[in-house]
Amino acid sequence: MRLIPTNATVVHRFLLLGDPAHQYPIARTTGTLVAAELATDTWAGEKAVELLRAGDSEAGRLLIMPTGAMDGQEAESLGIAATWNGLGMSADLEDRLAEHLQGGRSAARRLSPLLMLRCHPTERGSRIEVLVAARFRAGGVVFVRVSRWEAKEAALSDVLPHCLELCRSLHPQVANDRREFENFHPQTEIETKIDLPGEVSIWALTSAIGTALEAGSFEGFIPDLGNELLRRSTRREICEIVAPPDEVGYIALRRPTGRMLKVKTFSQDGLRRREVFHPLSGVPTASLADVIGMEFPHLTVRELSSIDRTLYCINVESAITGHLYSVELDEVVELDRGRVLRQLEVEYDYSRVHEGLSSDSIEPELFRLTNLLEQHLKELGVTGERTYHSKLSFLRDCAADPGTGGSS
Repeated sequence: MRLIPTNATVVHRFLLLGDPAHQYPIARTTGTLVAAELATDTWAGEKAVELLRAGDSEAGRLLIMPTGAMDGQEAESLGIAATWNGLGMSADLEDRLAEHLQGGRSAARRLSPLLMLRCHPTERGSRIEVLVAARFRAGGVVFVRVSRWEAKEAALSDVLPHCLELCRSLHPQVANDRREFENFHPQTEIETKIDLPGEVSIWALTSAIGTALEAGSFEGFIPDLGNELLRRSTRREICEIVAPPDEVGYIALRRPTGRMLKVKTFSQDGLRRREVFHPLSGVPTASLADVIGMEFPHLTVRELSSIDRTLYCINVESAITGHLYSVELDEVVELDRGRVLRQLEVEYDYSRVHEGLSSDSIEPELFRLTNLLEQHLKELGVTGERTYHSKLSFLRDCAADPGTGGSS
């Protein structure tokens, strides 16, 4: 099976299935490998991450390589609608492999996705990206890039030995859920905002944006598989820090069950703000101002109105850079007079560990995502205003204007 057909101008992709022992230190039960040629990718550039859903895994051809042989039997497989279906092999692929493998279905069921190969045409051959299977969920499989190189070989069997050697690359991160990520900016919030001044339903917007993301409408971005949507609703007591000058900002405490203070430090609204969490020994019964007096006696604070905050959070990953962002649809009700602030916020969360990981692309990709969301709001007919408007500024405005009710 050739990596790239003659005169190809698009990215060709191959899914390699084999024994999980190639990736994990477990007993090997089969030496068979299966390479499935998938549809070419519409994104011609390189990718740090590839998300393979059942609907995107149709196989055009299969190369079946029995134990110890890299030159295998090519089985034309047009019509296989899916190779992998969430947590298991598709019935179509299992049927096809059962016909060709010694051991039939039992042998087929020992195979698991190992690698995704993305092959780019070059003047002298191909540039190959190797991505290792990193996350399995009912909604699909996530592959993470571990290597790139230029290859002159034209056949898949020529590069597979090296690819198999890469299966355990970045093993502590790629092979272990919950250890895949790096935060380049701990205790720093990096966030853009879009104010939503109209009477808009934040749930309707969440649903529309989430559906568009699933449909691939935001080029180069994919859902954080298995962590696509979070919901949260809390009441918060808030005090502004007015002195000393180098610590101005605000402190918030979740009521009635909060066990830590959220401290944000910034002198003016902007892209970056310092954010730290200060644990308490228990759930305080005193007012927030009194708690601050005990925990931070050097601070001078001003009590502001408490708020009810409801948040829908769509978790988004850049397939190009591996950075993850939260798209938050946020409605804040100021409790003294019932004023409302609605916003769409886009915040950097952390970065998936992969070959080529760099913090340089965090902010450019944040802005690109924000631009795409801003355009999507226009297509939905929703008015939005790009800003860095903080909740502190909102509450200051509420305190300065004794008027009643209304949206900000």
